[in-house]
Amino acid sequence: MPPAIYFFSGLVFAGFGLVGWRIARRFGWKGLIIFLISWGLWGFTLDHAGSSLFSSSRLMVLEAGAAAGIADFLVYASCMAAVLLAIRVIGSLFRTDPLARTPKPVPIQ
Repeated sequence: MPPAIYFFSGLVFAGFGLVGWRIARRFGWKGLIIFLISWGLWGFTLDHAGSSLFSSSRLMVLEAGAAAGIADFLVYASCMAAVLLAIRVIGSLFRTDPLARTPKPVPIQ
């Protein structure tokens, strides 16, 4: 593959990593888990559709069966988790961030 494709992929992961970071700051660990599952499903769907659409070119070939799909899902989810870990190390903790969710005050009755 040409080197430009790896550069573009890195930009896509970084851009969506910032979206995931914002979701994690707003919704905490539950939002982070939902984002990672959604990202993995999106990646699996993208690869599966691309593999079937361009099967004649043999650019990307996915094996039949569940193992290849699960592996593809896990690759997308774990790569995004690594991006989010790097952003968290460079940035700040989710709960201490000024944009984090603040508890709602309990009304006095």
